[in-house]
Amino acid sequence: MKHLVLGFMLLSSLGGASARAGEQTTAYAQDAGLPEKWTAPGGMEFVLIPPGTFTMGRAEASDAPPHTVRISKPFYLATTEMTQSQWKRATGKIHSTYFPGDDHPINCVSHVQITQMLKTLQKDIPGARLPTEAEWEYAARAGSSSEQAANLEAKAWTASNSNNTVQAVGKKTPNAFGLYDMQGNVWEWCADFYDPDYYQRAPEQDPSGPQKSLYRYVVIRGGSALFGNEASDVGNRAFSQAGRPRPDLGLRIAISVTDAFRQALANPPATR
Repeated sequence: MKHLVLGFMLLSSLGGASARAGEQTTAYAQDAGLPEKWTAPGGMEFVLIPPGTFTMGRAEASDAPPHTVRISKPFYLATTEMTQSQWKRATGKIHSTYFPGDDHPINCVSHVQITQMLKTLQKDIPGARLPTEAEWEYAARAGSSSEQAANLEAKAWTASNSNNTVQAVGKKTPNAFGLYDMQGNVWEWCADFYDPDYYQRAPEQDPSGPQKSLYRYVVIRGGSALFGNEASDVGNRAFSQAGRPRPDLGLRIAISVTDAFRQALANPPATR
């Protein structure tokens, strides 16, 4: 436990020095006995996101107030948005999308459909789930206190450079955690229901959103190739109804570090 707390304190001290996020992840991974990177059966790639503290939110409207959040547990996050080929592997079905391409993000999938897909995916990836809104923003910031990347053109597909077309994943520069397209390309579903006033009462440690939503609004984050640069601000909150798919809305897989997941790490499937 001493080592885990040390890792937490180191990452918490990052502030705006996002370039150090990778170094702190390495130190935490060694202390916790976890790999920095993991490739799941089928080839989906993940990076370890260590615990830490950050300032969540911004001054604008429902994104306010900025407040301290502590992520107390490590988790893994896919390096890219889930692709159409990965969706097909998980479900056994070809899903009709608005922007087709095996290496393009799956889109036109509802939160309800994702819930069903995850039940199948968990057979290969124990603990697979959607990230919470807090986990998403923590990973997107990667130690930075800035709302927007200084070199957004190099990191994100937005309406300013995408020709209003969703692009193949992983073609831009990753953030300091090694995550691609956290800003732009497609909006990403989170696990949380949406409430514009949630930040007023959210717990400091591991907030997971309100328990219900009258209209089943769910948080989406990151902006898209069809929206302007401001939509991709890492503190920007948006929402969509759980049953309503959109052509510029996809997802990114997170993994809880459970005992079952640790067992999967220790006993990888035999290669053929």
